[in-house]
Amino acid sequence: MTTQTDYQSSLQTLDKFGFCTLSVFDDEEIQQLQNLYQNNFGSRLVKNLYATHNSNPIEQSLQVSNQIQSIVSQKLLEVFPDYRYFTGHFMIKAANANHEFALHQDWNIVDESQYKSYQIWIPLQPTYPANGGMFVVPYSHRFFNNCRSGSFDIPRIPFNDKFKPIVTDLRVAPGEILLYQNALFHGSYGNTTNDNRVVVIANFVEKRAPTYYFHKSPTAQQAELYPITGETLIRNLPLLEKGGLPDSFSLAETLPVGTLNNATITPDDVVTNYNKFISEFK
Repeated sequence: MTTQTDYQSSLQTLDKFGFCTLSVFDDEEIQQLQNLYQNNFGSRLVKNLYATHNSNPIEQSLQVSNQIQSIVSQKLLEVFPDYRYFTGHFMIKAANANHEFALHQDWNIVDESQYKSYQIWIPLQPTYPANGGMFVVPYSHRFFNNCRSGSFDIPRIPFNDKFKPIVTDLRVAPGEILLYQNALFHGSYGNTTNDNRVVVIANFVEKRAPTYYFHKSPTAQQAELYPITGETLIRNLPLLEKGGLPDSFSLAETLPVGTLNNATITPDDVVTNYNKFISEFK
């Protein structure tokens, strides 16, 4: 059983390394998630990588997110009482598809200088490098104070030999979760097995944190912050992913940002920052 001591220890690990694993769910909840996947997407032919929240009718994506919430929230809120559910979806790596998901960061939906937002990766079968398991760069959530969204873009860095000394391969079993900060550089290997790799990804944010879409100002180095909920994010995701902005969004505030261009972050930038951090940490 997970205790509050485990919870506090996990948050410390998250803050330090940017990720951690924790045992949370039992067989019943994993089966419920498997049933939800089969009922909605089990007959779909998947090629390479398939995310359900931006590949289906909006109402279905919302319904699936709400059903994920009903299955996972009770256990996760027992472990992380200071956080709240934001969105959820399935992420599938197709069988026999050596399609690597490059190192990247996820969108920030909170002001990360003040608040925290976590992705919670819930595998429905054992996950490991050969079947599309995750790999991460420890500490990398601290490297760049960059905004990430459809308009700001995100870094995408194909894996190469330079990363071998600095990445951590992860093996996560059903019932366990992988938690990682949205700013952490992470990716996944190709799936060389005969079965699809299916995981649930749930996004949790601090209860006290306002959630925003971070839009790049066209006239200045600023982030325009537009309030969003999980529902408004999913409803407007097709436009937001293209860098557009819905007419219904209302500007709440702006934040200054640096000149960092996410698209120009290189493998050397990541490796250099890792080595610098390790040197200063030691």
